[in-house]
Amino acid sequence: LLDLQEKLHQAQEEQRCVQVEKVRVEEELKTEITSAKQEAQRLRELREGAENQRSRQKYTDQELEQVRTLLR
Repeated sequence: LLDLQEKLHQAQEEQRCVQVEKVRVEEELKTEITSAKQEAQRLRELREGAENQRSRQKYTDQELEQVRTLLR
């Protein structure tokens, strides 16, 4: 009986350790997911900013061309 009780105690302790490790890994994964989402958002904003910059540049070039045409 004592042997069985000791085995039960060991199994319970192992189960507790597994639960603690599971929580740690889940938190680590949540942190990584959050970081990845933030990086994706940052890259999206950079891309959109670059697109806006190209659009502004295009309109500026068109205006410059119109001014050059008028000055001829």
